[in-house]
Amino acid sequence: MAQLICTVLIQVWIVVFYVNETAYTSMVQLATMLYLSPYIFSALYLILLLVVRGWGSTPPSLTTAFRRIRPIIGGTSLSG
Repeated sequence: MAQLICTVLIQVWIVVFYVNETAYTSMVQLATMLYLSPYIFSALYLILLLVVRGWGSTPPSLTTAFRRIRPIIGGTSLSG
């Protein structure tokens, strides 16, 4: 039953995209944004593990000043 409902919904969307070009363009833009969202969550996970918990390949000889700027370095992964 769920497969039938899903198939019907997909067919309806295909007809809507065929009739209305702006709907197709907006859905392509939405799909592009959703395609990139796992990278944002990966960056947040990296910040959580490496910066907040202090895990990672940090040698013990690093100074305290570098340990303070690690959140800034991790935050740059979100700005890319």
